[in-house]
Amino acid sequence: SQFTNFFLKKVLEVYTPKVSIRKVEELIPRASKILRHTDVGIHNATIQSYPIETPDKLWLNLRKISRKESSKNSILLIHGLTSSSDMYIMPEHDNITNYFLDLGYTVWLYDFRMSSRLPYNLTKHEYSFDHVASYDMPLATSLIRKEIGKDAKLNVICHCLGSVSFTMSLFAGLQTNVDSVIS
Repeated sequence: SQFTNFFLKKVLEVYTPKVSIRKVEELIPRASKILRHTDVGIHNATIQSYPIETPDKLWLNLRKISRKESSKNSILLIHGLTSSSDMYIMPEHDNITNYFLDLGYTVWLYDFRMSSRLPYNLTKHEYSFDHVASYDMPLATSLIRKEIGKDAKLNVICHCLGSVSFTMSLFAGLQTNVDSVIS
């Protein structure tokens, strides 16, 4: 109809990016210089890696970033789908990991089975959110709690489908080791 054509034309006019081909080509060399799967965005900190195996035999990675071993406050940062813990340590700007380190927290970065740092999404797979909620999330918080002790605070910040999976785990009663959650 006429209204539909008019409406779609206006939507395209308003929301289509006005970027010239030349500008896009100028951005490509800059984008290719941004490192992936690196820890260069973390400043003046110790990094410890904890490879962990899930009950269904997948290997995941949990990293502890600290400046003070005596910190009684920890933050677990959980990424979303198609990303990884890299989203919290991007070197091209001030990042949330350094922010929390500056405040005296110990930061834990978790690459669970949806992580682009891991190969599990490169082919068809059999796992679901239930697997992530039941296996991946409790595994990480249990290991962290074991490392930091029962008196330390464990706070969680989770994003996107990592958030969905973590809250599924929380509401299923599988998260008894956390003090607060920002989802």
